[in-house]
Amino acid sequence: MTDITLAELADQIADAIARRPIIPPSAQLWDADAVAAYLTVSRRAVLERYAPLPSFPAAIRIPLADGKLARPRWKAVEVMAWAERHKERSTSKPRHRSAK
Repeated sequence: MTDITLAELADQIADAIARRPIIPPSAQLWDADAVAAYLTVSRRAVLERYAPLPSFPAAIRIPLADGKLARPRWKAVEVMAWAERHKERSTSKPRHRSAK
């Protein structure tokens, strides 16, 4: 193994990041983990609570060589639009849950 300085390592990381293609949100497909990160919920919540909702965007399942389907993916812009449609309307009084 060769000795590498911290600066050289930082340069290599920066070069690797710069070579990654930049995919705009309009072309991104998100897996359940990415959807969960965006919605700030768990992966399980995405798969069990949100994805089954009729209003949630339809999943894309890419076929695999063995005839099976890949895990679901969702268009990023569709997930973002879905979330925005659930924005609460502004009211004059903040709504709070009453403690029981």
